[in-house]
Amino acid sequence: MIHLFEQGTYKGQVIKKGQGPNEMVSPFELSPSFDGKNIWIYDNSTQRWLEFSGEAIAANTKAVVTDKIEFTRNNNTPFAPATPFWITSSQFICTNPWNHEDRFYIIDRTTMERKGVKNPNITFTDQLPASILSILFDAKMTVKPDRSKVALAGNYLDAIEIFNTNGEILNTIKGPEEGFNFAFDHAKSLEINILSTNADTKKAYVNICSTNQYIYALYSGKSKGGESNYNLGNCIYVFDWDGKPIKKYLLDQDLIHFDINEKEQRLYAVSKPENYIIYYNL
Repeated sequence: MIHLFEQGTYKGQVIKKGQGPNEMVSPFELSPSFDGKNIWIYDNSTQRWLEFSGEAIAANTKAVVTDKIEFTRNNNTPFAPATPFWITSSQFICTNPWNHEDRFYIIDRTTMERKGVKNPNITFTDQLPASILSILFDAKMTVKPDRSKVALAGNYLDAIEIFNTNGEILNTIKGPEEGFNFAFDHAKSLEINILSTNADTKKAYVNICSTNQYIYALYSGKSKGGESNYNLGNCIYVFDWDGKPIKKYLLDQDLIHFDINEKEQRLYAVSKPENYIIYYNL
């Protein structure tokens, strides 16, 4: 579950597995509160977004829920928030893996009304079911720390999409490979009504994070039938927030999760398959 380290020293388990008031079942994304004092964590199983006291965690390694948002389940119009993140004190954004045309949503905390944001640079012409397209066009999301912009990196679509947090598209960067396209088992996918991959299926970007200066996108470019795990990557492309390519890092380890410490100019990551926490000086 959630554990705390301070300057490399293990402090203890903060959040335990369970359905109690201060517990979680399947914690996913961690994000700061708007004032930066507390931590919000989304529970994928219960569709609850919980705020935990940063002061209690720092002082006592204790989980204390101070606020929560519960998302209503609706089988007719599936909506399962992913990567929720506050952009104002009353608005947050998130993606929805069930919908491919709306790249992300802007949601009002008071009314819970949501505005879907589309990318006019992406045209959907394939007559595949939404259950398949939603996986093909799924993307990881990062928010600029000053909360002014959003970037998406496609898992199977090799594209970086950049928006303002009001939903205005700023840029779409295709690449980096020539001829990258969707390869999967069409017949089986249609039969089971969900994406069925094959040996030729390629992953594009497997993770993304950002600083106020740059976007860092972890690229795989590997096929499922290749020698190494296509869910991992060792190549990071760096863009500025206008979409201009800045730098490429080719690392000596395969990564899955990573983050950037802007002050230290370090990249921290989880290395696979050993699950080491490692860092690189940028």
